[in-house]
Amino acid sequence: MGDTPAYLNLEDRIKELEEEISCLKKQDIIRRESEEMLRALFNGSQDAIFISDANARFVDVNAAATVLTGYSKEELVEMSLQDLYDHVGSEDFHKLFDRILRGETLNSEAKLRRKNGAKIDAKLSNRRVMVQGVPYLHIVARDITEQKRAVTSLQESEARYRTLFERNPIETIIVDNDGRVIRYNLAKKRSGNRLPDIGDIMYKDYASRHEIDMYGELMDCIRRSESKDFPELKYYDRFLRINISPFPGGAIITSIDISDYKRVEEALRLSEARFRTAFETSPDAISIIRMSDGIYVDINEGFTELTGYTREEVINKSSFEVSIWNDPNDRTNFMKTLEKQGYIRNMEVKLRLKDERLRIGLKSARIMLWNNEPHILSVTRDIDDLKKAEEEVRKMEQDRKQKERLQIILETAGAVCHELNQPLMAISGYSELLLMNTSEEDPLRDKIAKILEQANRMGEITGKLMGITKYKTKSYGGGEKIIDIEKASQ
Repeated sequence: MGDTPAYLNLEDRIKELEEEISCLKKQDIIRRESEEMLRALFNGSQDAIFISDANARFVDVNAAATVLTGYSKEELVEMSLQDLYDHVGSEDFHKLFDRILRGETLNSEAKLRRKNGAKIDAKLSNRRVMVQGVPYLHIVARDITEQKRAVTSLQESEARYRTLFERNPIETIIVDNDGRVIRYNLAKKRSGNRLPDIGDIMYKDYASRHEIDMYGELMDCIRRSESKDFPELKYYDRFLRINISPFPGGAIITSIDISDYKRVEEALRLSEARFRTAFETSPDAISIIRMSDGIYVDINEGFTELTGYTREEVINKSSFEVSIWNDPNDRTNFMKTLEKQGYIRNMEVKLRLKDERLRIGLKSARIMLWNNEPHILSVTRDIDDLKKAEEEVRKMEQDRKQKERLQIILETAGAVCHELNQPLMAISGYSELLLMNTSEEDPLRDKIAKILEQANRMGEITGKLMGITKYKTKSYGGGEKIIDIEKASQ
């Protein structure tokens, strides 16, 4: 009995039990409150939380997990972790799973399949938790699909801009806010010019001999955050076009060597000056007509001298309003030929001048681009006087040939007459003697008289031949022409 505890006293024991019960109730309240708080944290988490057993099957998930995967909670607790992984080999998955079960805390990234088949990138935080000696996997998943896309897009953008910078055919230098060179591209390296050293101060240590204070301009651009363009800067024997574009941390400087362009521009200017001089001083009539509407855009003094139309009367008027074509068909044929082959050389046309006189012109033309629009450059040479001179020469040549033919006729006639006169004289003489010795009753007398008559007629003909002074012809049978002896000898 002496060993019996004092608390075995019934009242003390009841009191003690009541205290223990009260304590247990308090602990139970605390436990429930703790569980409710943990459950609230579990379900209220923005990240998806999965709890799986040692066989990787889900035993609990939070609301964010259903949003992430598209499955309901009831569907997920019937699935395993491996069901959500996209194209992960069983062996790799089990190796990863075993490492977590052994107590490793692993952070990883994986592609997960949603219920609708879509794939998302997720960042996973995996660790083992022990509950009453039983291992479970606590997996926190965060959707990083947009983040991955943004990173990928940023990387691609950086790669594009890096490539654009490096491969840009324009020489480019990047400087910091103090104007120190920090980078330059391949075009600068391949330019053949001296390259700056990294750290050189632009326009002081490098490229310092410009005609203006380019370092001051650079600093002003950076200070004001305003771009500047210098379209034409002389640098030694070259001309450069320079642009300075500031950005946070420095500026990009591009440089284009326009020396060749300047030389071409100067050559073009000289060529235009030569063309203008030739255009203005040419004695030929030159006009420039826009093809689209036939408007005269320019004429020279030669055009005015030939046609009588002044510049004010022609410019900005169409070739239909101020037409110098006497025959509209000539203009139609001219345009068809020009459109077909692009040029015309020495087309003879009849021109109608302002005073209605007609003259013959030799027209050449070509289609050319002027201000990126097709125009007709037409050159007309007045050949009316030349044509008249040619006609005179032609007539003189005809006269010369007629005289030559007449001379040949005269010489031929003289020779024929000379050769015929002697036999004719003999025929006439003997015919007369026969007539004198023939009686009136003789039947041969009429025949001898006819012979004498024809011989005398032949004598008259030879006399006319000897008297030819002009070249006159008359039609003969078969459409041929012969000398008209009667008219030629008058």
